[in-house]
Amino acid sequence: MTGMEKKWQHQLPIVRSRQNPELFTMVQEDVLFVSIHLINGRVVDEPAVSWDGRMDRNIDWVEKQIAQYFASSTPNRPARGIVILGHSLRSPRTRPFFEALSENFVNDPERLRIPVVYLHGDGHKWDFDRKFSHQKSWPRFYDIQLDQGGFADPCIVEVAQQVNGKLKPLRREHKNQILLGKGLIRIDRQRGRYSSDYLKGFAAHLGEKATPSRSKW
Repeated sequence: MTGMEKKWQHQLPIVRSRQNPELFTMVQEDVLFVSIHLINGRVVDEPAVSWDGRMDRNIDWVEKQIAQYFASSTPNRPARGIVILGHSLRSPRTRPFFEALSENFVNDPERLRIPVVYLHGDGHKWDFDRKFSHQKSWPRFYDIQLDQGGFADPCIVEVAQQVNGKLKPLRREHKNQILLGKGLIRIDRQRGRYSSDYLKGFAAHLGEKATPSRSKW
């Protein structure tokens, strides 16, 4: 993802970490977008010191961005929502990140009111998961897993505009869209996962991976 934003013309206010340029953040329509470098590898694949260091950097990065986001909000430009972009699904190995993330919200009634979306791949099949939300009594946390690239259209994330300081909510226009935050955020799967007939020509060549079992926590 490093330097991706330099490949086309845009006005997105993207800021990257100097120490870890794969981490970026931006605020669009008063919604915070922040990326993390979270993977779900096996214990034997990486030394513990490397894994733990990356986990700590992810936690520190996200906590700082969240703190700055809320600190910069004003009555006229309030914090409206957060979208976290990652790769790994939730698992016992990645649980420390999500536990740390939840601590930024669950004990703060003001922060609990805004939607927080974790948008990721890794499982390779669409999944809208509320387990962690229920476990942490965090009603506006949404874990959304995307379809594998090449097997579905790219997902579009839209943020509702403000008109004279008031939200102009987005609407659900077809069955492959979901709305979050009372129309603040719209996740559009476009055509969704391609049909079996469409995939038949190259699915066998690529070999579609089975969706890993999600943790029960």
